[in-house]
This record gives sequence, C-alpha cells and structure tokens, in this order.
Amino acid sequence: MGQVPCSIIWLCIRVAGITVLGSQHLCALVLLPGLYAMAQPEPITSQLANLLTTGKLAEADLISKRYLSERPASSETFLEIGRVYFEHNQWERAANLLRESIKLKNQNDVAHLLLGLSLGELKQAEESERELLVAVQQNPRSELNWYFAGWRLLQRSKYEASLPYFYKALELNSKNPNTCRALGSALSRTGSYGLAENYYKKAIELVEQEGSQTFEPYLDLSYLLLLGNQQESAGQALDYARKAVTLNPQSADAHYLCGKALLKLERYPEARNELVSAAQLKPEDARPHFLLAQVYDRLGETQQARAARQTFARLSKKNATTP
Repeated sequence: MGQVPCSIIWLCIRVAGITVLGSQHLCALVLLPGLYAMAQPEPITSQLANLLTTGKLAEADLISKRYLSERPASSETFLEIGRVYFEHNQWERAANLLRESIKLKNQNDVAHLLLGLSLGELKQAEESERELLVAVQQNPRSELNWYFAGWRLLQRSKYEASLPYFYKALELNSKNPNTCRALGSALSRTGSYGLAENYYKKAIELVEQEGSQTFEPYLDLSYLLLLGNQQESAGQALDYARKAVTLNPQSADAHYLCGKALLKLERYPEARNELVSAAQLKPEDARPHFLLAQVYDRLGETQQARAARQTFARLSKKNATTP
C-alpha cells in the first residue's frame, strides 16, 4: 500500500455485529495501530472532529464542503475527511466521501476498507462485501484487510467461505485475539467444535498475555462448552463465565452464562441468583426468564415459575416485533 497523506497513527474501526454462538460480543471500538501515517495532516481534521464530537453536524458539513470546494480534487483529502466522519459514526457521509476518493484513485485499499465497513453499517451487505474483498486484492499484505473481509462473510453466514480469510489474517499476525475469536465462531458454525475451542482458548491466552481486561473471549468459550450436556463441560463453562463476571460485573451475558451452567449442574439457588442478576442488567432479554422458570420449577416455587414464563412470553413477543 502506498503512503496516504493523512495524519492517522491510530484508526478507530467499529467492529460491529459479529454473532458468536448467539450473542454479540464484538461490538466495540478496536484501535488499529499504524494503518497509515503521514507527516502532513489536512488542516481541517481537528476542527471537523471537534464539531462532530459536539454534535454540530450541520456546521461540520458546511466547513467540509467549503474546504473541498476551495482545493483541487484530491483522493487523499476525500479519504482523510471521510475517515473523520467514519470515526464519528456518520456512515452515509463517510461512504460518499470515500467513494469520491476511490473515483480519483481506485488503487487505495484503505478507502475500500473503510467504505466496506461504512456500507456494512448502512446494511448494504453485498456492496460492503465487495469493497472489503477489493481491499484484500489491492493489499494482500494487510492483516486487517483479510480479517474484515472474513468478518463480513461471517456476518452473512458464509462460514466456510470466511475461514481462509481468518487463517490468512492469523498467518500475518498470530497475536490478534479477535482473529482467534472470529475463527472460533466460524468453526463452531461449521460443527468443528474441537477446533473452535482451541481458537477460543488461544484468544484467552493472548488477552491474558497482554494483561487485558477483555472479558468477551471467556464468554465465547463458555457458550461453546454449554452446547453439550456433560457435567464436566458445564463446570468448565462456569469457570470461564465467572472469570468474565470478575472482569466485568455489569455483563448481563456473563451472569446469564453462570446461571445456565449452574442450572445444568443442578445448583438451583445459585442459578437463580445469577439469572436474576442477568435479567436486572438487561431487562429486555427474554432468555434469563426462560431459564428462571425451570429453576423455580425445580425449587418448587410454582408462582414464580409461572411469572417467569409470562415474562418470557411477553419479552419474546416484544422482541420479535421490534425492528
């Protein structure tokens, strides 16, 4: 990839919506170091970022349009301004600016990458996939291009197709826990549970080596282990879920998984406590109430079981009709 006259050292990319065994765990901002860096930033960059941060969108649009109209058309300038809109979740504006950058210079894998991710947020799945694959073709040495192309395929339920992209990303950077997690997710969807478990464990190993407080890999592995009915697996799942609770006590999913594991282990009072916590932390989630009904049945608490089933039915109906 050639140098791009932009000032980025760290690029924030929203990794949104990867479904890992029924729960979304990769909705987060991930810092991607050294994607590209140049000595001469566009003069408008800081001002535009400040306006977008404070919600002054109309003013930001006004100064960016004026800035672009006063200068010769430049692929790099459109990319830099598009990047600022991208970082502030202004997906449609970012996409329009990135398209202009590509029109002026098609051989521009960073622009294709950001455009593909913006289009994904705009629910334009096919075009998003196409742009991310172009980024790979233009710069096959970029781990990020391979990773996000695989990520898009995974989101579109193309599990087998996503695997070569994740394997290549891991070959280029074996220390990225997100790639290991994505591989685990894709492999579990193809029924390769043993391999998936290995990659989830590798992700945990990497975040622990970093001293990171990231808790999601523990949830991934707990979900996977709870797919079976073995007591031993449930015990292991409980250990991983409790580690996630330790790292993030406000995680409803972590408490839910603790409750589910404890239910399988027939430790009903403890299961009830964890599931009640999960329901309180995420009131719109129907799943804890489904399990709470089973727990209350086993505890002989008939009225509570009936109430939990009613809550489950109400929330399930509400969630089914919510866009």
